[in-house]
Amino acid sequence: MFETDATGDPVAVEDLDDDQLLAVLEHKRTEARAAERGKLRLAAQWCARHPATADTGVATWGGASLPGVLGVDESLGGAGTPAVSAFAPEPVAATLGLSTTAGMRLIADALDLQHRLPRIWHLVETLQVEP
Repeated sequence: MFETDATGDPVAVEDLDDDQLLAVLEHKRTEARAAERGKLRLAAQWCARHPATADTGVATWGGASLPGVLGVDESLGGAGTPAVSAFAPEPVAATLGLSTTAGMRLIADALDLQHRLPRIWHLVETLQVEP
């Protein structure tokens, strides 16, 4: 069984000593954090490209608030985050193989981190915490 080390070189897991095993595990943790951070960055950019307008409606937790319909549900991100168009979450969710609700959560997390929680976003950006 092979894995890759921090340099990207293949290593046989069976040949690793304890310190090497832990080093590969640490590398995998960092890779996973970077991958999740990347999803958040891309979700945030998707939101920037698909803002809510009078024509598109607003994505809400209660379902899409269509143009011309007064929505009473909260938009995906918390207070101070930009609203996202009504049908923006579905393509993100489908692309990642997630439910629409899970895609909405990803978008909400991206919006909240970037617009409401900048210090935590910095820790995510620098891979100091799990996204």
